[in-house]
Amino acid sequence: MQNVLEFSVVFTVATLPQIISSVLSIRDREYFRRITADQRTTTNIARWLGVILLLMYVGENHADGLSFIGVSFDLGQIPQVLLVSAMTTAYLSLIFVLPRWRSKKVQEQIETCRKSVFEAGAFSTYRGFWERFGYLCSVWLDVIAEDLVFRGYLVLGLGSLTGGYLPWIVLSVSLSLVAHLYQGSSVRLMLGQGFFAMIFIAVSLFTHNVITAIIPHLVYDTVWFVSGWAKDSGSEPQ
Repeated sequence: MQNVLEFSVVFTVATLPQIISSVLSIRDREYFRRITADQRTTTNIARWLGVILLLMYVGENHADGLSFIGVSFDLGQIPQVLLVSAMTTAYLSLIFVLPRWRSKKVQEQIETCRKSVFEAGAFSTYRGFWERFGYLCSVWLDVIAEDLVFRGYLVLGLGSLTGGYLPWIVLSVSLSLVAHLYQGSSVRLMLGQGFFAMIFIAVSLFTHNVITAIIPHLVYDTVWFVSGWAKDSGSEPQ
């Protein structure tokens, strides 16, 4: 009963708001634009801090402590975590590099996809260093919270608790896809989100440490936002 109640609270606090936001943004493409940059950043920071604290509380209430949600600072495990994180980061970085050697048509398709995601998320509405830096801070908290929920709690935690990982992997990927529907529902975007979700689950399972997913996830999202803002700034009329 305790585990059911725990799951209900985590789902309601950490996942349901993301799903609701995605649904609202699909029904109203101006949804995110109706919120000012400061309001959105402040709300996101408060929300994701709350989710992180909730997951830490959940972990501390299990016999394994924070290891239950995949957070371990075991000195003997650090070299493996850093190595796998570095390899994963390098692999994901190819996404930014390889298009340079693709045909002009493919490059245009990739750029069109990026612009559609930026438009859907209203990320281009953030202007100036401080607005963008503030939103990046909320993104970093978002990344940590998402990995703690989708990879730490759902997969590592509930997988070890029930003795089977596959059902929780399926649920984790499914919830991750639904939570990111605000970016678009095209097959290309859905496959991309599924790919990222599986990569982060795989490295978390390999090391049994969600930090292995958090590091490359943080680097990728940071580069994606910064490069996207740079491209948008460069295309603005003078």
